[in-house]
Amino acid sequence: MMQAKFVTTPDLIKVVPLGKTKLQQLRDEGIFAEGLHWVRIPGPNPRKILWNLPLIEDFLATGGGPAHQVAIDNYLASLPSNQAWKGKGGLKAA
Repeated sequence: MMQAKFVTTPDLIKVVPLGKTKLQQLRDEGIFAEGLHWVRIPGPNPRKILWNLPLIEDFLATGGGPAHQVAIDNYLASLPSNQAWKGKGGLKAA
């Protein structure tokens, strides 16, 4: 199951072969989707974002094809909000 690791733009640029301009372009074109590939940090600066490093790396490895959709589905399934409710004991893994 995929665990998200969110990183800042400067940290992402250190580990993937994309620059700040290309990342912005991929965001603007909707290729990197808000809520999946990147998230806004709540607070006074709405431009501050974090990147989902495993999904970005997977996108680069798969070229964004059907295999990348599998990674997205696995990430979404791993979120606590998508876990089955067990009752008093809390959440259980799906």
